[in-house]
Amino acid sequence: MLDNKILRAQDMQDGKGPTALLTRPRGNVPVSNDEAQDITTVAFIEQGAWLVPCPLPGCVGAEYGDPGTPLFRCHSCWNALVGGRLIHVLYPDDRAALEASLLERPDGRLRSWTPGLTRAEVAGRTQDLQQLFKENPDWFDKRFENVLNHDGLRALGMVSGEHSWVVETTRATGDVITAAIWNQAVKDNPRFLKGLDGAVQFSDGLDVQANEILFGDVAGAPGTAGHLQRNGTRLQFHNATAARDLVDTPVTPAQGDIIYRDGSNWNRLAAGTSGQFLKTNGVAANPAWGTVSGMVLTGKTTTEVTSTSTSDTDLVAVSSISIPDTDPFMAAASVRCITTGGATGAKVGLKLNAGVVRATVQWCGDTVSANNGGSILALKTPSAGLYLRTGMLIIGGEGTGPTAGAVQPFDANLGATITSVTVMGALLGSPSGSDVMGANYLHVWQPPVS
Repeated sequence: MLDNKILRAQDMQDGKGPTALLTRPRGNVPVSNDEAQDITTVAFIEQGAWLVPCPLPGCVGAEYGDPGTPLFRCHSCWNALVGGRLIHVLYPDDRAALEASLLERPDGRLRSWTPGLTRAEVAGRTQDLQQLFKENPDWFDKRFENVLNHDGLRALGMVSGEHSWVVETTRATGDVITAAIWNQAVKDNPRFLKGLDGAVQFSDGLDVQANEILFGDVAGAPGTAGHLQRNGTRLQFHNATAARDLVDTPVTPAQGDIIYRDGSNWNRLAAGTSGQFLKTNGVAANPAWGTVSGMVLTGKTTTEVTSTSTSDTDLVAVSSISIPDTDPFMAAASVRCITTGGATGAKVGLKLNAGVVRATVQWCGDTVSANNGGSILALKTPSAGLYLRTGMLIIGGEGTGPTAGAVQPFDANLGATITSVTVMGALLGSPSGSDVMGANYLHVWQPPVS
């Protein structure tokens, strides 16, 4: 191989130019020096030499080429399908500069070029012919669909026996479906998707809808970083250090179960009982269900409710709770009133479930031009045996009234689970103008009972 030039036909034929070869007869095959007008082929450079592939169907031949004589006769089929006539060869117009760019590569095996690449692209690339062809299929598809034979290219080494994904070309009415188009669209791309030509590669995310991904069992754990595979009953991922289990549920899970990791395996923590919480036991220890040992907020509301009525009216309430009648609880709320008109004060009371346990009592008797703020605190101790009258309502605030600050007992022995706590209220006198009372920020807590 010459290091200072891109080889041509005469360099490979003992000094004989291509003209003699073009006229060389072969048996009974007719030979003509006329040029076929209805077919062409295109030259390329492979490993430092010009090559010309036979474009005729069923032929896999190729010959060395010479840009000075852009004619071709295949020495495999002798152009029999076109009556032995010569086939015109297309060479790039800037081949001198192209050859110079390729000669800058010190390794002759890397001096390859495929049509469709510019001289600048050639100068910056070092891939071999196969890779260059795979990166530029559209040039062949759009300009030489009726010339190049896919099987012949594979035999020449321009494409391998394995296929890569090729972006389909949009066809138009009147296009001729050639063998190359058919092989790509109907045979090669489906082979690639099937995985018959190596691992299928996706250029974007994989979205699997309304179905599942099945992993075939592979004996042993994945040994290469990034690999995900099924190993028996385990799904494992190699993180560049070792294979790690993703999920290997030890038993059939149930609703409410928690999966956790011990020192070596995944384990199932069965669902606990209502009201328990998931508790960590620290480093190198397994989690467990725990029971609350302090005061627990059972329910709350932070939406104000107001009233201008003199009749007892339900104001704020916390519902959907569950406190046994025999357990203690505590409730607190904020109240206010404005008595700038005919109102002479306000009163508050308490309901448990739907029943009144403390009728409304007066807590404010001032007539002022600003809000009177106050609070109520309801305490309930366990109701059991002879201990029945176990509740108290404490009312306080900046307003003065007959019962402000007094302790109001109530009977909390309902004989049923407490499911709601409601603060009632009403104005006194003859409300008018801006007279109003309201309640907000009701919170209910339940202390531990064991």
